[in-house]
Amino acid sequence: MGLLQKLNSGVYDTPELSFKENQNIKSQENVSPIFINDFLISNDISNFAILEIINNHFFITNSFGYDVKSIYSSYSTVDFWNGLIKEKNKIYNFNYENNSITHLFQFFSGELIESIKQILVYKTDSDKIYIFCLKKTSDKILQLQNQIKNLDFSIKTTDSLNFTTNTRLFSLDTQNTILEIVSENIRNKFYLKNNFFNAIKAELVNRLNFYFSNNSRVSLKNNNKIEITTNIDNKDFDLLEFHINENLKNILGSNWIKLSVIGGN
Repeated sequence: MGLLQKLNSGVYDTPELSFKENQNIKSQENVSPIFINDFLISNDISNFAILEIINNHFFITNSFGYDVKSIYSSYSTVDFWNGLIKEKNKIYNFNYENNSITHLFQFFSGELIESIKQILVYKTDSDKIYIFCLKKTSDKILQLQNQIKNLDFSIKTTDSLNFTTNTRLFSLDTQNTILEIVSENIRNKFYLKNNFFNAIKAELVNRLNFYFSNNSRVSLKNNNKIEITTNIDNKDFDLLEFHINENLKNILGSNWIKLSVIGGN
């Protein structure tokens, strides 16, 4: 699946997917997590994460290409990162050539580690940490550093979808599914429950945004439901179902029950 990595953990209930056709869906606030797919593709970045300080520890708040175990494993001390990343606005390069990459493997599942050849870490002025994982070693470190400085990581509110009479709105409710996964993996860090839940949800939305075509939009709404607004034809429903199920499976585990798309006639 290219950027997707599989995770074998957790058993959970079937998510609910509701459907309705709307002939005049108006623009609405898009509270999707940030997504920078052009940057990831052009630099062959397979996994990306933003870590922020929570309870004097760093933890993932947004990601792409991460699985449940890797999101959970991101919980780390401020002292660790301060010792590793001493300067801000500078890329730190971890690779196999100098054996430095092994220091960061504790933050990834075994399956992700197998595909990672290089890890780039960048700390902002606001003490956010960006992690970029590459499937092959890149020597364009300075170029990447300049690109990162100019990236806009803020939440987008633009609406580029051309709404037509064929526009359809799908509402994907995965709350119970993700809560069960969180309970299976949280161990003794119960104070991370909400952050863990939000991080998994953000990962799912980012993946769906990436794998849907340009005539679709995936949004994470304030009621914790995922909305997919699309102009796809009826003949493409199988493709819609495939993308949703592949993304659920690769984030949440292999023991999922296949989700069927409802409606569309």
